[in-house]
Amino acid sequence: LGPDMDQEVIEHATNSVKDQMVIGLETFLEGLHYHSFFNQRIHIASDLSIRRFRGDGMTWGDILGIGAQELRSTIETKEFQHYWNVKKDDSSVCSDCEFRYACMDRRIPEPRLVVGWFHATECPYNPYICKWKGEEGYRTLVECGVVSNAKGFSIDHDRIAAINAELWGE
Repeated sequence: LGPDMDQEVIEHATNSVKDQMVIGLETFLEGLHYHSFFNQRIHIASDLSIRRFRGDGMTWGDILGIGAQELRSTIETKEFQHYWNVKKDDSSVCSDCEFRYACMDRRIPEPRLVVGWFHATECPYNPYICKWKGEEGYRTLVECGVVSNAKGFSIDHDRIAAINAELWGE
């Protein structure tokens, strides 16, 4: 049923995502085809309700009031597995991140209106400038000219090039 789901939810204003990296062949291979954090995991909340993940607004029964076969049937539904197949390669910004296959990002991916996925909250790592929030020279995605939302995704390549030249002398 996956790793200990009772860990504190990542606060995206910190570098805690960096501490949640899982380095290994199994995680890498899983990340190629599935969402490494959500895939094949369930969360049993403190009230014993079954959820897809911590903070899920939906409950899928009570762990004490559900039999093994009913639990299996619930987990096998398309709706329960909704986030399992959201690959980082299909998510804006994450698809450009060198850490995407090791990252156990708990942010909930949102479907884009046309194609693909995005995150409503920004990750504390900016892959376009290779900086973590709190590091000297860090810039937000907006400051870098990157827009990722329900309507679409765009990158101001000239702005990113200028920031990287300033930061790294490139």
